[in-house]
Amino acid sequence: MKYLLLFVLFSFQSKMFAQIAKVELSERDSRKSIFITVKWEKGNTKGYGAGCGFEDITELNDSIKLSLLQSLFTILDDTTYYFGSVEPLSYRYRGRYNRRPQSIDYNTQVAALIVINYVAFSSDAVGYSPYPVLYDKKRKKEFSTTCKELNAVIREYRKWFKKIKQTGLKNYSLPLLNKKYEWYGSLYQEQRFFDTSPKWESLYSCPVLIREED
Repeated sequence: MKYLLLFVLFSFQSKMFAQIAKVELSERDSRKSIFITVKWEKGNTKGYGAGCGFEDITELNDSIKLSLLQSLFTILDDTTYYFGSVEPLSYRYRGRYNRRPQSIDYNTQVAALIVINYVAFSSDAVGYSPYPVLYDKKRKKEFSTTCKELNAVIREYRKWFKKIKQTGLKNYSLPLLNKKYEWYGSLYQEQRFFDTSPKWESLYSCPVLIREED
């Protein structure tokens, strides 16, 4: 695996455990991936991508989350890489349109925005951004790669994060609500405010396979 970007973000120690969190952008077989790795107690290291297995990341303290967000915003400057094919990000929710988007692939910027959603909104990101595809509500147009519409969305996210850097993950909102653009199939049509960083709802965790005894 070839690592294209690596940001060492934050080291945190307490009496109970030590952890180092990183955002990594990697390439393998012409496919790009953004994931967060955490070195947990006793050297146990695990990687997390946006999806049903993200719960552990949402349990990190706010200082670490803000550091992760800061590095993810750095990746938004990367317009050069093809990321992957469009798939639903959760088996629980496939969008309010009840149909897949027409977009086929998405770029690294969109992938970074998705991970930003998961860090900031925990399992609420499932309903907020069910696909790695954005939507122009006025023109009824999808977009998921570099374009002027995506640039406008990124500007909205940067303004949103500027406020969060000042106040922390307290009393903050969803970036695109009541705007020209939304995430394709987003459940949220009205603004929502978070008093504190939300916890993960177990409903959206990965399914547990139960092996039947013979």
